[in-house]
Amino acid sequence: MIDGKAYGFFLKNSHGMEFSIKNNIMTIQIIGGNFDMYFFMGPTMDDVVKQYYKVIGAPALLPYWSLGWHQCRYGYKDIWEVKDVVANYKKNNIPLDTMWIDIDFMDGYKDFTYHPQKFPVPEVKKFVNDLKKNHQYYVNMIDPAISTTKQYGPYERGLEKDIFIKDKYGKNFIGEVWPGKTVFPDWHHPNILEYWTNEIKLFKDYAMTDGNWIDMNEAANFCNGACDTPYEDAPFVLGEFNPRTPPFAISHFGTGKDRASLKTKNLDMDATYYGGLIDYDIHNIYGHMEAIVTNKALLNIDPVKRPFLLSRSTFPGTGKYAAHWLGDNHSEWPYLYYSISGMLNFQFFGIPMVGSDICGFVDNSNEELCARWMELGAFNPFGRNHNGLGYDSQEPYVWGSVAEASRRALAIRYKILPYMYTLLVRTHTHSEMILYSFAGEWPNDSKAAGIDKQFLMGKGILITPVIEQGATSVTGYFPEGIWYDWYTHESFSGPTMKTLTAELVHIPVHIRGGYIIPTQGPSLTVYENRNKPFELLVALDASKKATGRLYLDDGVSINVNGKFSEIEYSVENGTLTGKGTYNYDEDQKLHEITVLGVTSQPSKVIANDKEVSFDFSKNTLTIKNLDISMNADFTVF
Repeated sequence: MIDGKAYGFFLKNSHGMEFSIKNNIMTIQIIGGNFDMYFFMGPTMDDVVKQYYKVIGAPALLPYWSLGWHQCRYGYKDIWEVKDVVANYKKNNIPLDTMWIDIDFMDGYKDFTYHPQKFPVPEVKKFVNDLKKNHQYYVNMIDPAISTTKQYGPYERGLEKDIFIKDKYGKNFIGEVWPGKTVFPDWHHPNILEYWTNEIKLFKDYAMTDGNWIDMNEAANFCNGACDTPYEDAPFVLGEFNPRTPPFAISHFGTGKDRASLKTKNLDMDATYYGGLIDYDIHNIYGHMEAIVTNKALLNIDPVKRPFLLSRSTFPGTGKYAAHWLGDNHSEWPYLYYSISGMLNFQFFGIPMVGSDICGFVDNSNEELCARWMELGAFNPFGRNHNGLGYDSQEPYVWGSVAEASRRALAIRYKILPYMYTLLVRTHTHSEMILYSFAGEWPNDSKAAGIDKQFLMGKGILITPVIEQGATSVTGYFPEGIWYDWYTHESFSGPTMKTLTAELVHIPVHIRGGYIIPTQGPSLTVYENRNKPFELLVALDASKKATGRLYLDDGVSINVNGKFSEIEYSVENGTLTGKGTYNYDEDQKLHEITVLGVTSQPSKVIANDKEVSFDFSKNTLTIKNLDISMNADFTVF
């Protein structure tokens, strides 16, 4: 941002690189490849994002259910414990849509297997069937590394198709990951899609997953280079290219003289892919290519439904194929704060469906931290509580206050799911974002430019989380306009700094004047939520105007074949209109409208030429018991 105008720069290069800024000068150092540079002239942040998305591709169209709440941990000891987690969510009236299982389910940590005693296939299948009956979902892990265990099907079939990465001698490159010695699929090989599709399909035949999680796909390696054929790297010689000892190496596991070799916890830089490619040149797209192949494999298996895929390693354009989480964070207060900038960054990067490991992955969480993180996490686009191996349980029902904080915050999330789904779809169709930064939305406001502890969900809902230990209040900045408290509907005008009371179970949420928020529910699952009547929350601005929109479709089809509705809402001169195109048959009706900022009580309210009853109190007009179709235009005045 320069003088309120936004600009963008993208260097498209898959080699290792370093960026540094000193004295307002940016230096870029790259270990190879081309200078394929793009400059985006804005002039707004929204424009820069749209221009960037034209280069890398718009984000994937993801299923509606992915906006529901997710639960996972590394360390569930067996399928019966996983069942208990699902039951305890329901017992404590905390929403849950998707249950995840980390590598614990595997037999010897081998991909595409279930542990015969801890996760026997019949019990897993029964568990998945029970989830389906409750309209809930199941996601599990697929690591790229394939065990070299003899008579292990995925390994033997991979050998037959010769689809593994080679070492410099032309033999299969041997690394080490969770199952021990492993080989690594070559995502550039012409036979890889057939191989990967078959392995995933065979695995899904055990127990149908609704999505998959691809982890360790940098690719991670517990050895420093090849495990079976290690040798000393030859020193750099001027005039000779040696990928193991380049003249310049990025800071990899250390900086300066202390930086480690590029092969540290990695493949050798001369590990070879199909067509003669080497890891030195394409290391940074290994996870990206896995996402592409896995996405295609899921569509081969089910060409009707939208794939849901979560990837740890990403590259510009990965958002076309997968969502992302912010990696293995720590159960510490600074990481709660870092998660905000992390999510905002990925809106720009083209992967808007993003979130952190809520309550933290490494180390034990605690009651206060987890309560605050669940509150903030309720407004992560991808919301998942996830914990590491050996640490104390941190499901939200473990502590009473965390359960209450979760119920309150997730009630808002599920209430605004129609609004969030509209945002999600428009990332795909209009190259927009789900979360917005203050700097991008108010580029000419010098105070807004420095705000990194608050953010907007869409452009109509402002989140002010508590991110400091021991705090029972939080000070937030509210730019120009009218702001309404989500809970009380009380209003005030900005720009202003405001200290907000925030007991442990409360997160301050405000609605921006000028916006109309479509809502449903709240319920405990997305399915239940979509079967509740619609409501509109109208927040008038200083001119007594407001606008909003709603997108409707079946939420799962990769190709909706034109069967979708888009409704534009508008308030002007005391009249609310809903106008749109209606090609999706929505069963639910518009049941209630709440209008904030009404300065005087109306004498009557007319909805579609019929007088209706209403309540008016403290500048809030509430119109209940409506029966307005979601499949036609309407007018209320």
